Amino acid sequence: MKLNILKTLKLSSVLIAVILLLIFFHLINILNPVENLVYRMINPLQNFAYITGGKINNYFQSKADAKNLDSENNALKSQINDLIIENTRLKIIEKENENLKAELSFIENNKYNYAIARIIGENIDNQSIIIINKGKLDGIKIGYPVVFGNGIMIGKIIKANDSISFALLLNDSQSKIAASILNTDNSMGVVEGEYKLSLKMGLLPKNQTINQDDIVITSGLESNIPKGLVIGKVNRLQTSTNDLFQTAIVNPIISYESINLVAVIIP
Repeated sequence: MKLNILKTLKLSSVLIAVILLLIFFHLINILNPVENLVYRMINPLQNFAYITGGKINNYFQSKADAKNLDSENNALKSQINDLIIENTRLKIIEKENENLKAELSFIENNKYNYAIARIIGENIDNQSIIIINKGKLDGIKIGYPVVFGNGIMIGKIIKANDSISFALLLNDSQSKIAASILNTDNSMGVVEGEYKLSLKMGLLPKNQTINQDDIVITSGLESNIPKGLVIGKVNRLQTSTNDLFQTAIVNPIISYESINLVAVIIP
């Protein structure tokens, strides 16, 4: 046991002596050639280790940056979508306000009683029947006209419950409305729906002059429908040599599908 301890002490003494000797030689520059040789040998390894370490660090850093960038992009996309939704909502409100102002201006100028209503749906069996959120409790009855904007008639009430009503659009084949044309002869007739595509006004005397873009209005001859509500414009005439009458094809002023806010005139 003592022998092993003595050997260990001798070995430690030798190592300490060698280390001290190397330090001394280093201080007096005797080891410079050896040190330079060793440095030249390990320099490529050191450069390789440094470059490799940098690449590894850059790789993981780029991964982290890419992850952060994806997260930021997703957040920006979400914000953009929110802005688009909000902008769309504001445009809808702005458009509704414009329509409401036009309707109120027309109604007030003509001193009509009215009920402003929102279209809340369509009849399942017939899409030419719209459902509005006003009914009997608001003074609405069957036969009352439904108008949009500056007095454009789009339909007529065919059913009224307490809080909702049903209106048949003018372009439905079951719709009929007494009308006249703003021309020299003040041509009179009945406007009917043409399979939800357009309107037609028949039995117009052939000797009366009717031109394209002549305005068609309500004649006032029908109960509860005031005179002067705009129905549409003449698109073209249909006639043949042997006919005594001519038919005017009438286009609505607006697309009924684009409407969401209306007024019901209450006589």
